[in-house]
Amino acid sequence: MGACLTDAVIGDIAKAHGKSPAQIIFAWHHHHKAIILCQTSKPERLPENIAIFDIKLSDEDVKKIDELDSEAMLYDPFYIAGFGWNSMPYYC
Repeated sequence: MGACLTDAVIGDIAKAHGKSPAQIIFAWHHHHKAIILCQTSKPERLPENIAIFDIKLSDEDVKKIDELDSEAMLYDPFYIAGFGWNSMPYYC
């Protein structure tokens, strides 16, 4: 997620919502009903990572982030047969 945290689009949306870039990325995943697995080496960040459920991304916010799709897959779509992987947005 490192490069995502410094992306200008993510940063602008984060500032507009008064949230961190990580929270915006997690909120975007939540918006798309994706399972979010977050990890941190700093225990003080865990409450921030969890505090995303009050973030209401606008349709425009979601569209801007969707357009950042790098088509990078973080998993093998053939690993789980029968799941509609082609409809999942990829962002890294």
